[in-house]
Amino acid sequence: MTLILETQRLLLKPILKSGLNTLHTILIDSYVRKYLCDDKIFPLQQIEEMVI
Repeated sequence: MTLILETQRLLLKPILKSGLNTLHTILIDSYVRKYLCDDKIFPLQQIEEMVI
């Protein structure tokens, strides 16, 4: 079962292993880190563990 939430303006889908590099790029961006990651840079391995 794949959980997908879709509205007129938003589409939320689970992050797959194939999207790890994209997610990592987003989470290491300084603006994103400031608001979502307490200004910490997560290593790729940690993000992979989050997704799993």
